[in-house]
Amino acid sequence: MHPKFEIGMELGSTQASSLVDLCTRLRQEGFFAQVTVGPGRAPAPLVLVETADGKRRFGELRSWHTTRDGRREADVLCRLSDDAPRLARVRVDESRIRLPPGVDYATVPADGARAGGDETGSTG
Repeated sequence: MHPKFEIGMELGSTQASSLVDLCTRLRQEGFFAQVTVGPGRAPAPLVLVETADGKRRFGELRSWHTTRDGRREADVLCRLSDDAPRLARVRVDESRIRLPPGVDYATVPADGARAGGDETGSTG
């Protein structure tokens, strides 16, 4: 059995950025085991999302989309509030997500490729 832990707390933007940096360094140094979700499928890369209410939450980057006016948006699977019963799939402008360095985003589907999903929502 592998040890694991879970923690739930609200972080400020500086604290959240520091946590993303720490996790990125730990991943780069091999401290995280490779986990698959489903047969042979690696988990979607993590991103930090700024939601419509100004909070920052971690989510899984599911796919990229280009809007008609040329902006890039991301479909992200995340919990929209602390008391949300399940994850929601939301579309956010690229400017509202942070991509931690050292993570491979090349495998994220773009413009119409399916990436699987749950509930659909929008953060604007």
